[in-house]
Amino acid sequence: MNAEKTKTALTANKIFVLLLLLIMLAGLAATLFFPDDINGYENRYAYKIAPPTLSSVADGSFQDGVENALSDQVQFAAAAKMVYNFTVAVAAAPATMALEDYFGADDYVYYNGSRFYNGKILFYTYSLAEHSAALDAKAENINETAAKHPELEFFVYYIEKDTDIDMISGVKPGLSDYFLPQINIPEENKGCFRVDSFDVFDKNFYDTDHHWNYKGSYLGYTQVLSMISGDEAIKPDGVYHSGQFFSGSKAFGMGYFFKDEMSIYRFDYPAMTITANGVPAEDYGAQSRLIAGEIDIPTYGAVYGGDFGEIIFDTGKEGENLLVIGESYDNAILKLLASHFSKTYSVDLRYYAANMGADFDFDAYVAEHSIDKVLLIGNIDYFVMSEFSLR
Repeated sequence: MNAEKTKTALTANKIFVLLLLLIMLAGLAATLFFPDDINGYENRYAYKIAPPTLSSVADGSFQDGVENALSDQVQFAAAAKMVYNFTVAVAAAPATMALEDYFGADDYVYYNGSRFYNGKILFYTYSLAEHSAALDAKAENINETAAKHPELEFFVYYIEKDTDIDMISGVKPGLSDYFLPQINIPEENKGCFRVDSFDVFDKNFYDTDHHWNYKGSYLGYTQVLSMISGDEAIKPDGVYHSGQFFSGSKAFGMGYFFKDEMSIYRFDYPAMTITANGVPAEDYGAQSRLIAGEIDIPTYGAVYGGDFGEIIFDTGKEGENLLVIGESYDNAILKLLASHFSKTYSVDLRYYAANMGADFDFDAYVAEHSIDKVLLIGNIDYFVMSEFSLR
């Protein structure tokens, strides 16, 4: 029996060694005959083996070149470097690891299909020429709806992000400035979260996620509130730094090496009942549970609330009813806005039909729920996607 186990172990070892040799030979063949031109991980030209000469062999430069080429060209070289570098970094300073420690250049760095700049993963800047037609269509849709409902007060809030500016030059394609003037509502009913520099973006948005962070969302809330209501904004009762990290939507496919700490403002929200997709809910989001240490992976959606077809907030007080038609950016400010109204209805048109069992009918909805004000809020994607058209 022991002899059979030994024989099996030797066979497994031989297979492993053979596979290892094949991988090494394949790497050598790739290095010699099919070398990569670019080292995407380190954002530079890749080393290649130069033809040997008497002088290069004699002074050792040829041998150094072979070593450098093999480190760039063999299979899994970039992955191995990434794992090693981040393992060392995590071991040295796990609580302070930040993207800018690895991508701190004053130029764009491209890795794994993503674009980095000074510690941020960035989407590519949009072109006005490519999106003007969709913006025209959305403006027409909003104008037709507003004209049809003079009894309602409409508000439009455009959230700029990395798609709205080239971070290095500071040049903006002018998406919001093109779109907002087309909306036929009073100027004071139109607002914009402006990103006019990298510093503004860096302060208000996550490193790895496409949403605004606690600073950005609170600033957005105060701007929206001043536009739609004369109420004084709820002031935060300090900042809670959870010490917990998450890897946001922009870092998908790159492992858990790139991450953000989840920090939030503390708020004393007024009492309210909440209904999610027609079912009573204990809460929307889990800010209190984060503070209590009850969330394992504190993503934006887990903490601030996910995307539902319909969320209803009822404070039980006298006042106006607000309808918010938006997308995930407004998740972080819905409870804050709801604190100022009798009832607040939040609708995400991407999910309404599937979650509620019927298509969204704007005319019927505002009549049924005695809506007084309508807030249309989102980033460029919200304003160009046909799914968010009012019908």
